[in-house]
Amino acid sequence: MQFIDLAKQKHKICVVGAGYWGKNHIRTLHELGSLGGIVEQKKDLLGKMTKQYPAAKTYQNLDEALGNEDFFGFTVATPAETHHDIAVQIIKSGRHVLVEKPLCLNIKDARSSI
Repeated sequence: MQFIDLAKQKHKICVVGAGYWGKNHIRTLHELGSLGGIVEQKKDLLGKMTKQYPAAKTYQNLDEALGNEDFFGFTVATPAETHHDIAVQIIKSGRHVLVEKPLCLNIKDARSSI
C-alpha cells in the first residue's frame, strides 16, 4: 500500500457537508494544508465556513465542485441517506472519495455496481 502525502503533493480535497461531522473533516484537512473546497447547501453555514477558511473554494452544490479539476478527491459528510448517491456521483466523475459511515442504508445500494 502506498501512502500519499497530500500536503507535499499539493493535492486538495473538497469536503461535501459542513455540518456536525463535516466541520471536523474541514478542520483536519485545513490543518494538513489539504483543504481545497467545501460544498454546503445551507447558505448561512457556507458563509461561516467561507469566513473561517477563506482559502477554500466554496460551493452550494456538488456539480459546481465537480467542475473544479483541482480537487484530487472528496470526502462526504452529509446525512446518511444521501451518502450513496453522492458517492456514486463522485466516483462516476473519476475522483477519489471517502464516505463518512455508513456508505449506504440498504442492501440494494450496497450491491449496486457503478
